Amino acid sequence: MTLSFHRATAEDADKIAEIGSISYFHHFQDIWHYRDELQDYIEQEYHRDNILQSLTDVNTQWWMIRQQQAIGFIKLNFDQIIPLDNQSKSPVQALSRGVCVNKIYLLPQFTGQGLGQEIFQFVENLLQQQNHKCFWLEVLQDNHAAKKYYLKNGMQVISNGTYQYTRQLHQLYIMIKTLNL
Repeated sequence: MTLSFHRATAEDADKIAEIGSISYFHHFQDIWHYRDELQDYIEQEYHRDNILQSLTDVNTQWWMIRQQQAIGFIKLNFDQIIPLDNQSKSPVQALSRGVCVNKIYLLPQFTGQGLGQEIFQFVENLLQQQNHKCFWLEVLQDNHAAKKYYLKNGMQVISNGTYQYTRQLHQLYIMIKTLNL
């Protein structure tokens, strides 16, 4: 069954909060050393008020992913600085900013069904239509399957980074894909 996508509105905030909380916990609970910090992160990141505020940000777009019902979402942040380190292997050294694919989340029961390809193609087509030169994202270095998937779809690792939340420290890959305009 094919997916449909629609630009999220305030009416979607509760569904984004629900899907985000369920999906994040399911996929990332094992990387958190402290359960209280995981709960705190989810409550803050997927609080309805924070989502509503983000929905009004002109540099952010949320997209709902549907398959008869809402099964996931995409969050895009525009005009974001591309985080390069000193050893950066960027094919786009001249670019300093791009679209950050901040989140692509599906409810757990919809993962592993090959939907990622259709979602990735949607993001790529959308950003090409909007005349963006590139998009980038962060991948946990422990998430080997995601890194492999993105490499297979033409992305390149350009640098390393970290994400810290209280006592948690996660190592990241920064990956980028340039778009043919």
